[in-house]
Amino acid sequence: MREPRKTSAIFPAFEKNNIPVVFSSSNSFAPYLGVALKSMMNTISQESNYDIIVLEKNIKDEEKRKLMSICEDKANVSLRFINTKSIVSNINFYVPTKDLSEETYYTVLVPWILRNYDKALVLDCDIIINHDVALLYNTDLC
Repeated sequence: MREPRKTSAIFPAFEKNNIPVVFSSSNSFAPYLGVALKSMMNTISQESNYDIIVLEKNIKDEEKRKLMSICEDKANVSLRFINTKSIVSNINFYVPTKDLSEETYYTVLVPWILRNYDKALVLDCDIIINHDVALLYNTDLC
């Protein structure tokens, strides 16, 4: 794999207590992402700020609006969609089956895309979140 192309700088959405959470999704996985976001909104705290970044290349505007509506009443949540087309244009991903998509590989690009972050949580779309993700983010792994 060649190094991904340089991207426009992405900075944390909040100055304090910023909890970056990264998802990768296609348009067909947007409904599953919606479930993950809804479960996340049900568990967040007021003490943290949630910087949700969705890496995508083909989520339709209508689906994005639906996803944004899940988070719209939370002042401490930012939901951004980062289109990866220009980032991955020089990369040929090995996609052996219809069950595996290009978006599966986007997680390995997070260090290049979020180079202005110290760390981030990278989660799959097909999950239900039962606890505040800030607890996991703030866990000392060293």
